[in-house]
Amino acid sequence: MSYYLPAKIPGYLLRLSHHYAGDTDNATLKSLIDAARVYVDEGIQYDNWDGGTYGHDVRLYLPLEALAAISPKQQEKLTETLTRDLRGIAPQRPGEFISTVVFELNDENDADFQQAVSICEKPVVSPDALTIWKPSFVRVFITHRDEHKAAAQDLAQALEGYGFSCFVAHDTIAPMTEWRLEIMRGLETMEVMLVFLTDDFHGSTWTNQEVGYALGVGTPIICVKLGKADPAGFIGHIQAMKAKLDEPDDAAARLYPLLRDALGARTRLQTGVVKAFAESPSWGETTIRFQRLEAAVEKLTDGELQMIIDAYYRNDQLYGATYLTHQNNRRLRTFLEKTTGNEFDIHGRKISLRRSDAPDEIPF
Repeated sequence: MSYYLPAKIPGYLLRLSHHYAGDTDNATLKSLIDAARVYVDEGIQYDNWDGGTYGHDVRLYLPLEALAAISPKQQEKLTETLTRDLRGIAPQRPGEFISTVVFELNDENDADFQQAVSICEKPVVSPDALTIWKPSFVRVFITHRDEHKAAAQDLAQALEGYGFSCFVAHDTIAPMTEWRLEIMRGLETMEVMLVFLTDDFHGSTWTNQEVGYALGVGTPIICVKLGKADPAGFIGHIQAMKAKLDEPDDAAARLYPLLRDALGARTRLQTGVVKAFAESPSWGETTIRFQRLEAAVEKLTDGELQMIIDAYYRNDQLYGATYLTHQNNRRLRTFLEKTTGNEFDIHGRKISLRRSDAPDEIPF
């Protein structure tokens, strides 16, 4: 799902910082906003009111000295005030809302902190505003030599089924776009770097600089070894996963847990797998993506369940796939019941919760 509010929230906070300037009652709030790095946890809350609405949590990561200056009681009052004021200036948008603001301690090892941005830095680049990424998918920058672009793109397509959106220059860059700028945008907004390690990889200034950028900003790096060469330089300590150029599906399946662990974001990656299944483009792909779903998901959240229900209703590549719903092999219903603890009925396009008081059979 593509949201409107998250990309706007850093701007709303900047406006509040200016609003609080000169207001002694809110001087502490201004100093906290100015010291914070902002991360928006998108769609973390779900309410089925009015057809379904998704709430976004706003995290303000703060240095220890900033948090130590306020008491727990003050923190509760400050977050309540900031949540109220942020909601007050944010426009009303159908299907989404700002749920809460929370303060957290800066943590260089936190994957979300690594993606957080200070509102006092240069203008925030919203990943969802860039055409190089699929909205809400996990963003993977694949650095590679030009000669192996086709193989890198094959791996990118295989990873998409797991909920990853991959940047492969120059394939991802739209025609007539200045490619250096797009590469920089990709580097600035990536969440993890995948090194497509061929024997000629380190012979390129561009690939070495891309790896250097990732190292400089602390982005997790995973190497896929496709030849004899080992990682060199500052990534020489990173153990590479061996793979073959002509086996992208196998490589993607083995990369999924490595990417999951590197990001430390199991919940979000699970949602990515659910979203990839929901957007299946063909019956054949539905079978493949459902098998990935079964392997990756032990328990569905309410939001993920609703995503599947909505997608099943509108996507004919799901409700038309007999692999999921054949009379003698109701895989989808079994999966939903296993991962939610509830019972479901599937009639046509509609998935519904089975009422506990409904009889199993209609008496005549």
